[in-house]
Amino acid sequence: MARPKFKGILDLGNPDTNRRCRNWISARKGLYRVALEPAGNTRTNQQLRWWWPCVIGPLYEFLKENDHPRIACEEDAHDMLREMFLRVPAFIDPRTGEALAWRARRTSELTQEEWQAFTDEARAWMARDLGIDTDDPDKDWREHKAEKLRTAAHAAAGD
Repeated sequence: MARPKFKGILDLGNPDTNRRCRNWISARKGLYRVALEPAGNTRTNQQLRWWWPCVIGPLYEFLKENDHPRIACEEDAHDMLREMFLRVPAFIDPRTGEALAWRARRTSELTQEEWQAFTDEARAWMARDLGIDTDDPDKDWREHKAEKLRTAAHAAAGD
């Protein structure tokens, strides 16, 4: 007989749901893989579609043009910003309360509000310290970027 499985979204803030979930888990025997992650209110795919071309792209190009030794691809530029702005303690000494190890949070862990704070902080640093201005989120960014490229091509051609 197959062991029971559950995959779904639970409101653990609801006392009845919380109790039923704990009871269901305590009734299981054997090894189970359990993963809990927040549902909803996390950064969206639309936010990522803006982030990569409008923020990471310009940062990567800047770092590549300036021969940054640790940046080989756009993912490296993204990871650099995560390390700078999303570091949290990974292990804290229980005796002293001192952080002994750190990790960078993944953007998939962020709520929409945390994502907004992260992107605001990263963009402010890029503008202030590197002189890189980035475009604000724009649902029509692809069309606007294409228009900018057409305008620049006409200007370069002397039209």
